[in-house]
Amino acid sequence: MLTVAALHRSEQWRKLLKWRPYIDDLLAAMRDTDDLHWSRPHADTQMVHLHHALVEAYKLGIESTGDPGNVYASATVPLLDEMAELQGKMNLFDDQGKSLCDLAHSKSLLMGFDNKDTVVCYKRASDLAARHFIPELQARACYGLGRIAKKHNEYKEAATLLRTAVDSAAEAAKVGCEVFYVYELVEVLFKLNSVDEAETLIQRCPLLIQQNTVPDFKGITPVHLSYHLLCARLHEARGKTKEAGCEVGKMIALVHANKSSIHDWRPILLGIIEDANEKLKILDPETGNKRLVKSMRDLAHKQRMPMDYTRDGVAWREILIER
Repeated sequence: MLTVAALHRSEQWRKLLKWRPYIDDLLAAMRDTDDLHWSRPHADTQMVHLHHALVEAYKLGIESTGDPGNVYASATVPLLDEMAELQGKMNLFDDQGKSLCDLAHSKSLLMGFDNKDTVVCYKRASDLAARHFIPELQARACYGLGRIAKKHNEYKEAATLLRTAVDSAAEAAKVGCEVFYVYELVEVLFKLNSVDEAETLIQRCPLLIQQNTVPDFKGITPVHLSYHLLCARLHEARGKTKEAGCEVGKMIALVHANKSSIHDWRPILLGIIEDANEKLKILDPETGNKRLVKSMRDLAHKQRMPMDYTRDGVAWREILIER
């Protein structure tokens, strides 16, 4: 147990996963306390710790390798399933809800974001959050459900869920997540042509981004670039083509001025560029601003890497939230 805990703390996920056979034997013994001198509650607590260490190791594996064969994602499902059950039995409802959201995310990687099992896990987490008044958990669960509703073009339902996610994140003071939830809600509001509400939310973004950065922050993050993309879309919705072009220009200038900061998340930058090309009329290759179209094409070419910015349809915002 001490070795597992030390490896977990040091995030040496490869070494920890090499211990998996030993951990499985230990877990099997804990499930049958007749062979041990431990009490049942103590065994359950130790099992949760072991499950958590393994899940975190597999998450780091997914992040580090991209998990092309979904090997690590598959391994997390039974662990999270049992961990959520144990946490419920121990009345650790906040932790149980987080495990259910992690389980939903893992299942979305394996079976698609809007499969039935994913929806069930998010709904269970949402019910737990409502029953035990856990706003942070409610935010994450409603964000997942809102994105699923959006995928099915149920934009009114998506907007309702995502508003709850934004409000709950604000109540829990989870600024880091709140800005992503705001971005997702704005996307839906554009679909509903609710431009005024979208503008009100976009105006909150600079403060949210500032609060989301650490004191020694240098460079930029994906949310900085996406802010300018949202502003450009807002200007286009109001027929202000020149202002929209200026926002795209600001985004491009930020990238060029912060090359070192972007190095570790170039695949995500490619996703943002593709998002911009898809949603902005001024970037249409046939009818858009030729100078901006060329600048964005050159930017994508310089950042291109032999890997995709999504995994089985999972958006880059989801990837960042789950890290």
